[in-house]
Order: sequence, then structure tokens, then C-alpha cells
Amino acid sequence: MRSMGAREGSNNFIVGFLVGAVSWLPGISGGIVAVVFGVYERLIDDVNNLRTKIKEDFWFLFTLGSGIILGMLVMVFIIDYLMGAYLLATMFLFVGLIIGQLPSLTKITKRGEPTKGSHVVWFSLGIVAMMLLLLLKLNLGDGDGGDTIEHSGLFVGIALSFFAGAVFAVSKIVPGISGSTVLLALGLFTWINHLIASFDLLYLLPFGIGFIVAVFMFARIMGHILKNYHHPVYYFITGLTVGSIILIIAITEIVGFNDMLIGCAAAAAGVVMSLGISMIRRPDSKEKCA
Repeated sequence: MRSMGAREGSNNFIVGFLVGAVSWLPGISGGIVAVVFGVYERLIDDVNNLRTKIKEDFWFLFTLGSGIILGMLVMVFIIDYLMGAYLLATMFLFVGLIIGQLPSLTKITKRGEPTKGSHVVWFSLGIVAMMLLLLLKLNLGDGDGGDTIEHSGLFVGIALSFFAGAVFAVSKIVPGISGSTVLLALGLFTWINHLIASFDLLYLLPFGIGFIVAVFMFARIMGHILKNYHHPVYYFITGLTVGSIILIIAITEIVGFNDMLIGCAAAAAGVVMSLGISMIRRPDSKEKCA
């Protein structure tokens, strides 16, 4: 087992807390934050070789993982309160957070290669997918999807919880993907965030199972896909991200000039926060993306 001092363990816990808290915010990729703090490659290597690494690197996984879980829980409660008390401002804060991460996502997407026609196609397909989802939402008349889910029966709710956990897991594996943004665009974020804050085990268990299953199933698969199809995947993800900005603004009710001012101020605050997080660097961090 690799030895770890108390200071390194506490540092890993703090880094894990930041990764967990920040990654639950729509627009910000937990994978990117892990890259920034220099733990991404080690974490992915441990997950990919868990049978041999679980004993060797146990305390790294334990301290980092504990921090991630606690950070997520803290952010869940904060967001649950904000969306209940300040829904408009919170939604536009999310928009700003997403906008602020576009430069980092674009840098990962291009990875030293000029944009080609095929890249534009994949980017456009991502936007089209979000616009089709927007049309579906407008036709259903359910902005956050919560009411529809509640009336769809137990089986549908459990299946969607499992799916949400899987989406969030994939976002931890692939730098650049914000699982919360995807869930927000799909109308599942508010619902699953409230369930976690309420400790509803009926839905939390399938969420956790979906997360664990996806981590172990997709870590190797996504590594292969990103190695061989990096640019198509990331241009599509960038299109989804840009489309999600349009979708969130479209489904958020704005009434009057005051709401517009609040929305603009919240979005500006989100951009500043997001850019600030993107500027954080550890001296030994390496921006390698799977």
C-alpha cells in the first residue's frame, strides 16, 4: 500500500471537496477541476485498475472520494435552497457558469488542431439535439420535468434516477462534460437535486447504483473513444453546451425589466465565478484529457 502522510491526506480531502462541490454546479466539469488540481490521471488509472490499485492506493481513493461526496452534498443543499428562494437568479447564474467554461472547453476540444468541416457538423448536431429537446419541453409545458416525473410512476422515476447517476458518472470520467448541465437541459437536475437534499432513498439508491455502474463500465470505453474520436466527441459536447445555454434561457420565465436586470447580473456573476475557477492552477498539474 502506498504510504500517505496526514498532510497529503488532508490535501486530497480538500481537493476532493472542491471537485465535488464545484462539479455539481451546472457548467463546470468535475473532470476539468480534477485535471487542474493534478489528481485526474491518478484517479482514472486507479479506477481502470481497481482490483490491483484498491489496496495500493486505498487512502488516496478514500480521502479524495470522501471529499468529493461531502462537497457534492454541501452544494446540493445550497442549490436546493437557492432554487426554492431565488429561481430566476439561480438559473441565470447557471447560464453564466456555463458561458464562463466555454473557453476551457474549446481549448480541450481543439487540442492543437484547426477546425474542419466535419467538426462544424458535429458541433451543429449538438446544438440541434438541444433545440429538439427544447421543442419537446415547450410542447410538454413542463420546464423542469419534475411534475411529469412525479406522475410517471415509480418505475420511471427509478429508471431516471439510475440514468441521472450514470450521466453524472460519465461527466466525472470525461473532462469538459458537466453532468449537471446535461441533467438541467434534460429537466432532471432540479428534481434529482431536491431528492438528494431530502435523502429520498427510494430514488437515491438507483442514482448511486447508476453512478457506480457507469464509472466501472465507461471508464475504459470512454478512454478508447476519446483516444480515437476525440474531436468529434468534444465538438458534439461543445454544441450540446452552447445549446443548453439557449435552452435554459428559453425555459426560464422572465417577467418585466427587473427580471431582466436580475438575470443579467446573475449571469455576469456566474461568468466571473467560472472564469475564476478556470484560472486556478497547481504548479504540478498537467492538462491531459484522457
